[in-house]
This record gives sequence, C-alpha cells and structure tokens, in this order.
Amino acid sequence: SSAGTPLHVSSSVAAPVPKGKSSEEKAFANEAPMLLLSQDSIIALNSVLLSQGQRRVNPCHFRPNLVVGGMESLATASCVKGSDEVQTRTNPEDNWSSVTFEEKSLELSAVGQCARCSMVDIDPSSGMKGKTLRALADYRRKKGEIMFGVFYSGKSRNNQEELCSDDEVWIEEGDHLTCTQKAVS
Repeated sequence: SSAGTPLHVSSSVAAPVPKGKSSEEKAFANEAPMLLLSQDSIIALNSVLLSQGQRRVNPCHFRPNLVVGGMESLATASCVKGSDEVQTRTNPEDNWSSVTFEEKSLELSAVGQCARCSMVDIDPSSGMKGKTLRALADYRRKKGEIMFGVFYSGKSRNNQEELCSDDEVWIEEGDHLTCTQKAVS
C-alpha cells in the first residue's frame, strides 16, 4: 500500500556560515541536514514525564525539521519490510532505514540517531527548565548517550543523486510518506 502518515513540518533555520568560510562552505552543525521525530516518541516520553510528576513536552523541545503524525495515524502508515507491513508503536523512527515522499520524488535515508544534551530541558516557549533529559535517560540511553530522534539526508528519487544546497523540495503538513524498516540482523 502507498498510504502514508500525515506530517507536521516545524520551522527550519539556515545553517550558519563559520567565520573565514564562504557561503558555499557552510556545513550543518549536526550529522545530517534533517531531524525526524514521531508523535509516538513524544507520546511515550510524555508518559514517562507524567509518571515522574513532570510537565509534558511537545516536539519543539527537540528542534526537529519533520514530525510524523501521532499514534492513531500509524495504523495508516505503510511501513514495508519485504512484503510484510510492520508497525512499531514506541519510537518507530528508530527502526526506519528510509522514508519516501512519492509525490515529491524524494527519499530520505536514515543517517543515525540524535544524541541529546540538556537543551531539551528548556521549554522553548517559556524558557523554564524541566527534567526532560533525565526522563529520556531512563529509557533512551545507548552506549552512554541519550538518543531521541533520527537524522536523515535526502536524495531525488528521479536520478538517485544526493540533494545539494541549491535543490528545493517542499514538504508540507499533510504530505504522505512511506517508511522502510531496517533489516533485522
């Protein structure tokens, strides 16, 4: 099936140009140009936060470029592993090797998970500090780092070339995607 999951696209910020570098030499501060997070991951984290007597968070705490729709929408997402449809309820993006936007001829490939720092403790709307990182550490620690969200890079499905800074592809709220599960080793 080619049904997809609705998306919410948060605002993005152009990459800064380091001192002494031309605009052609600018680089992203992270491992890849896009950070994807699922509503399911936020729901799971909020369950942990509430059980600890903390305030809920929203995706803005994590500065993602893309947020895939909530738990109820995963039932309509097409997550393909061979011919089997697979559904993962908690942090499903951890298990995706790629996401494809057929209408946009765009494929995003997973680069790796995002290690988090204490910035996730700061509520971006109020500036108040919470204990989000501590809650994440309870269930998202991996080799000494606290992981939440996945970095992606993109390529055109038309010519299979990596996208460069001159390429423009607009992803909008409500666009549909197909996710491909990582191979089980």
